[in-house]
Amino acid sequence: MVGGICKVHKGANAKVSVLINSFNGERYLKQAIESVYKQSFLDWEIVFIDNCSNDSTSDIAKNYDHKLKYFKLDKNISLGQARQFGIEKCKGRFIAFLDDDDFWETTKLEKQLKLFDKNSSLGLVYTDAIYFESSIKKFRLYEKRRNYVGKVFANFLVDYPLCLSSVMISKSSLKDPLICFNPILRVAEEFDVFLRISLKWEVACINEPLTYYRVHDQSLSSKNPELFFHEMKIIFDSLKKNLFGNDLISLNNGYQKLNESIAIYLWKNGDSLKARKKLWGNNFRLSSFILILFTFFPYFLIRKLYDYYLYIKIRLVI
Repeated sequence: MVGGICKVHKGANAKVSVLINSFNGERYLKQAIESVYKQSFLDWEIVFIDNCSNDSTSDIAKNYDHKLKYFKLDKNISLGQARQFGIEKCKGRFIAFLDDDDFWETTKLEKQLKLFDKNSSLGLVYTDAIYFESSIKKFRLYEKRRNYVGKVFANFLVDYPLCLSSVMISKSSLKDPLICFNPILRVAEEFDVFLRISLKWEVACINEPLTYYRVHDQSLSSKNPELFFHEMKIIFDSLKKNLFGNDLISLNNGYQKLNESIAIYLWKNGDSLKARKKLWGNNFRLSSFILILFTFFPYFLIRKLYDYYLYIKIRLVI
């Protein structure tokens, strides 16, 4: 148990636990919660973890019926620790995640459960998502990137595609003691857990935009990308102790992709020389060599050319 807990509601176990972690989320919280209450699938509970908010978050959350179980922490803790605390309160056979500023289409839970019912080897099902800043600025996540299904551990290491609020997992996947939210992680805690699930279980994707993800620059990963890179290395170093054979080879690819991401960040922020040094020893990957060449040009120019390439590619497919 973490801190003092205030439990407001009790109820019978539901098939799906919807885990909402919130800290001062009053602005969009009602829209998030209402999207759960509007689901076509009805056998759910909300496990709501209030991470010591000092706004009206508690008043909003407590305004619902017994299907919302409210827990308040008496001190603010890391997101990894708060999510793990919430997991331990979930009673459902499946757990769906919803951030307090995102929301769902009404059929999301129903469609995900149908896939779980068809395949007992699934540990995780995710959906396409609409990323938006306003009613005008929005795009579908998988218009510009691939989604992965089946055994996808190697894919996730180098091209992680998941939107947290789109994910549902089987609680059975958490029986492995190595699969839990790491309390020291502040921005990459979900990547760690979902990556570990993909190592042991199959993954499925619903290629429909059933999730709406609100883009903003207030998240820790947006404000502190160096922290995200640091936590990625912590995750990889931890995994390395338990991997063998092809999985270890895939992890080495993950390390190299991480170096490329750090180099792009350095290049974008005007430190091209340091970016090239980061890439130079990257096991002679072709992608790293191409990036080295790109760093001799301004980042914004290459980015514009790349975005134009994606635009043409999408138009050709349509």
